[in-house]
Amino acid sequence: MSVSDKIEIVSIICSSILSIVAIVISVLTLVQNNKMIFESNKPNIVIFSKVISFTTPYSYLILKNFGNSGATILNIQYDKDLKSFFDRVPFKNIENTFIAPNQSFVYPLLPNIKLDEIINFTINYKYLNKEYSEICTVTFEHYKDITYTKIHSSKDIKELSDVLQEMIIQDI
Repeated sequence: MSVSDKIEIVSIICSSILSIVAIVISVLTLVQNNKMIFESNKPNIVIFSKVISFTTPYSYLILKNFGNSGATILNIQYDKDLKSFFDRVPFKNIENTFIAPNQSFVYPLLPNIKLDEIINFTINYKYLNKEYSEICTVTFEHYKDITYTKIHSSKDIKELSDVLQEMIIQDI
């Protein structure tokens, strides 16, 4: 075997190894990109608290999908009895409900209720025939320092304020 034949064989082996390495890198990149696209498009369903204070502070518990895809909520569990804080039991009839991207469900707390407990929620939902579970910890304690009350002397201003407040709540 001549020197040129040996060089050609070594060149073929090196080219083959480089081609295999390039294919492996391409496949790994595709798998990683697929995971990133999936994560960026999947639902992101959370429960959080919000206080809106125009004339009187009102506390809300909000379930919202911040993700880019919809999901079907299978159930929501919580570790506290919420009946005394709401005029209805939140999330009671939400099983098998589809929640679209940026859609939210708002549950107002009863007026003058001081909720200073930590509540843990577990949200079970289905997306692309796979089931997921999210755990959210909610507290209203942090609103004590920033909530304030404005008093208006006119009934018309209060009504206008209430209408504006509802408009903002619907934008949640």
